[in-house]
Amino acid sequence: MVVALLPWPLVVTGRFVAAPALQVSLTAPSGGTVERVYAREGTRLAAGTPVARLRNFALEREAANLERLADSLAETAAAARASGGAAAAES
Repeated sequence: MVVALLPWPLVVTGRFVAAPALQVSLTAPSGGTVERVYAREGTRLAAGTPVARLRNFALEREAANLERLADSLAETAAAARASGGAAAAES
């Protein structure tokens, strides 16, 4: 019997998945639409580096409404102080 140490081709058929050595899941604090992607798949990034930019139109709309409300309340408070109404309300 002769045993040879020659390369022997090995062929396997079927489906397979090549998994990465490290996989990290990304989550966002709220939903939205991906507006821009800053990194391509497989790119190494330092901690804290933005990967993508999300836009949440409902959240932006709510923030604008709250900003208008805060401006309105500040204007009302300034007018009350100017007319002396704040001093009467405090006592």
